[in-house]
Amino acid sequence: MRFLVFAVALLLSQSHAMGQSAGDRVRIKTQHEISIGTFISVDRSSLKVRFPYNNIQSIPLAKIEKLERSLGMRSNAKKGFLVGGAIGVVVGVVNLAANWEEETPHEYIPDLDNTTTVLVSGAIAAGSGLAGLLVGAVLKSENWIDIPVPYRNSRLYIAPGTKRLSLDAGLRF
Repeated sequence: MRFLVFAVALLLSQSHAMGQSAGDRVRIKTQHEISIGTFISVDRSSLKVRFPYNNIQSIPLAKIEKLERSLGMRSNAKKGFLVGGAIGVVVGVVNLAANWEEETPHEYIPDLDNTTTVLVSGAIAAGSGLAGLLVGAVLKSENWIDIPVPYRNSRLYIAPGTKRLSLDAGLRF
């Protein structure tokens, strides 16, 4: 019996924010454009958003194709390290192939042997990875998660929050 009461209460309750709260940064994709603004409120027919220069608009829910919420800025250090390291490995392999000596020593530098060529190639790869890490750490990008468009249909919505899990149910007759 408790489960039935809980299920009915869950289905009849409407958490209008659907995973976002007033003041959250949202990205809205419609058929013709992608807009970023600050979430204000939602009702059964539209989403109210404040865009730059305090331009407040109500966007019909039927026109929203995708709705996302910002989780804040994140560093690109890992991606920069991987891209820089990959470029460094390619350049290092090209350097290794170009300077590899089979039998004879290098004609301009007599002490240059294959061990030195391998070390130089490795240093190129490591240096490129470090440079990519530094560039990626400086460059930040916004992290977005998909959230369901409110009142779209009558299924359960589970929208992850930053520190909580929001659960919402919509019911249409």
